[in-house]
This record gives sequence, C-alpha cells and structure tokens, in this order.
Amino acid sequence: MTISIETIVRELHKVPVGRLEEAYQIIHEMAASRPAQNEDIIRQSRALIAEFSAWPEEERAAFDADLKQTRQELFNRPEPEL
Repeated sequence: MTISIETIVRELHKVPVGRLEEAYQIIHEMAASRPAQNEDIIRQSRALIAEFSAWPEEERAAFDADLKQTRQELFNRPEPEL
C-alpha cells in the first residue's frame, strides 16, 4: 500500500485538537530516531565486515558457496500453483 503525504495530511486534519501534541510527538520521534537507527545499522555492518575480513580464505570460500546455494534455493523457487 502506497501512502502519499496528502493522505497523511488529510488524516492529520481529523485528529482532535486536544491530541495534536501527541500526534506531533509521534511524528517527531519517528523523524528524530531515523538517523540514530541508521548509525546503529552502519556500526553493526562495519563490525560484521571487519569480522568477515578476518576469516581465513577457506572459511570465506565455504561461506560464499553456502550463500550462493541459499540464494539459488530462495530466489529460484517454482511459482506456487493457485
């Protein structure tokens, strides 16, 4: 489902005046927490990359082979019959 900004604004117009501050807080928290979440994801990704680069070549090759096989199984499944 795609929601446009216009749809959100229309819904905000329906929020009772007494609850506008609460609506603002929710929106503000969502907007403010996004960069912090992104930074956390970036930090975790860098830690995983650092660990992965320390693997011996044999382990890395085995991991790559297993990853390729898993991707083949997941993304090349036959279409289910409806």
